[in-house]
Amino acid sequence: MLPTLAHFRENRALAGRIFAPPIRQVVSRCLAELLEPQLSTLARGSAPPLPVIPLYLIARQLAEAQLAILENWVLGKTAARPTAIAEALVLSTDGLVSALLRRHETI
Repeated sequence: MLPTLAHFRENRALAGRIFAPPIRQVVSRCLAELLEPQLSTLARGSAPPLPVIPLYLIARQLAEAQLAILENWVLGKTAARPTAIAEALVLSTDGLVSALLRRHETI
């Protein structure tokens, strides 16, 4: 993940366009589409109760949460080490998955 974060940071001149409408919504939707199959696999392996909300909504929430961290960091609205950003992405995603799938496994 660190090379990807470095790539985002090195190309921050383009970030203003990527994180602005309508491109941001496209990126969010594409990210959610990548996350949803992983959520489906996790949900299939879990015993009832069912996820709190439909998997598509969980995937969209995860995508938006991840983009919020990336956007603010890449655009320089906050300072943090790339390792801290990577850890925040993993921990926040794991926490949302655990809560919304009502389980303790992570993506």
